[in-house]
Amino acid sequence: MINDKERTKLILRTIFTGLIGGILFFIGFVLSYYFNFVDQNITKLIPMQKLTKLIPVTFLRILFQLSLTSIFSIIISLIYYTLLKRFTNIWFSVLFGLILFIMFFSLAILINKEIEITSFSIATYITIGSLFTLYGTFIGYSISFDYLETKRNTVTSS
Repeated sequence: MINDKERTKLILRTIFTGLIGGILFFIGFVLSYYFNFVDQNITKLIPMQKLTKLIPVTFLRILFQLSLTSIFSIIISLIYYTLLKRFTNIWFSVLFGLILFIMFFSLAILINKEIEITSFSIATYITIGSLFTLYGTFIGYSISFDYLETKRNTVTSS
């Protein structure tokens, strides 16, 4: 059984994992956008584009988008910790990333009615799907591994 002190440390490491995962996901998305692996109109799917137009300086826009991505990532990592931390199989983490990919496109298309799902190239779907798969694998496997190691160390030290 994990005591309260170890549980607090575990939750803080989960938040840190979510933060790092969000930063890495954002960097991967920006690089894939910069090198034209994704269509230019992919940014219309992201609802924060409307918010960032209010910010005049490009650097502040990027910082704001990075902050929002990190906050969403921390929330996703806490949800994963709460519901799925006991699953240790890496394929479950890959599936988690693919589910996030499907949810992202489903929600984005429901929110933004002017874009059709067929308006993107197959390269865009593969690139974004790969990013979400890597993100899900990083978040899921890191949190599950940390949980099991903490649990194992708590049991052996008792």
